[in-house]
Amino acid sequence: MSQIRPKDLITPHWIEHAECELDSVCCTDYAYWAREQIGRGDVFGFAVWDNPGTEFDGRWDGHDFLLVDGRWIVDLWSKLVAGIAEKVVFDLDSEADAADVRRIFGDRAKWSLVSQE
Repeated sequence: MSQIRPKDLITPHWIEHAECELDSVCCTDYAYWAREQIGRGDVFGFAVWDNPGTEFDGRWDGHDFLLVDGRWIVDLWSKLVAGIAEKVVFDLDSEADAADVRRIFGDRAKWSLVSQE
């Protein structure tokens, strides 16, 4: 499997199409759409009652996102709809992304597989 980099995943054109084609209230739709565009990845999610302290706590019931190669979180919804993220790709192996990953997605042990590729 080839290695991907954040700049390879997302282009302004790609984001523009996501904004036009998807139901903005459903983060799950964004995760599935991202998987279709990338061609791989697993959709994960969490319930806020089981993963307290995230940006979703008290605002939404839960959140779904795409995890690619067990390393890259691709989450257009958090940026484009919720406005709680400044970017759409997070590297789980990057110290620079660690605080944002914790703030937005919480405890990785609390994530559940929604759909496998």
